[in-house]
Amino acid sequence: IKFNIIHSHGLYPCGYVSAKLSKYFNISFVQHLHDSEINIAKKWMKDYYNYIIETARSLIAVSKKQKNIILNNFGNYSSKKIKIIYNGVDLKQFKHNKGYSLSHNYDKVNIVSVGNLIKGKRFDLLIRAISKLNNQKIKYYLTIIGDGLEKKSLLNLTNNLNAKSYIKLIGPVVNEKL
Repeated sequence: IKFNIIHSHGLYPCGYVSAKLSKYFNISFVQHLHDSEINIAKKWMKDYYNYIIETARSLIAVSKKQKNIILNNFGNYSSKKIKIIYNGVDLKQFKHNKGYSLSHNYDKVNIVSVGNLIKGKRFDLLIRAISKLNNQKIKYYLTIIGDGLEKKSLLNLTNNLNAKSYIKLIGPVVNEKL
């Protein structure tokens, strides 16, 4: 198989194996870093992580916040390698529904949020904000689509805030229905 670049998702073991393959085949590799794995990086694996970061041609972050997380965890020596590439949307699959128009009824607002239910996404903050906003004249409804480690915690928070009537966590939804 002929290839020009290795693109790795995941620090360990994927990034480490990619770094080794990069050296073996003398081919560049880029490391795509994700918040969840950066924040739980194990101290005993520091040498592996440093090898991955040093070997990678570029490090891909999906936001400025994530770039700062990388810098805080791996130091400034990696700053020149970091490229921010925002997550994309398949515009052929997700289109504006031209038959839908925004209502001028400002007493009700529906919000949908989609993502992995992990601490770094701060769905807890969104739930608390919606809960506080509903003390105003306008009624806010929040639907959270996704699954993850924080689902139980977010459900408990919704219950504790007595927000079950206007905040729903519905789990994952396939793209075709989304």
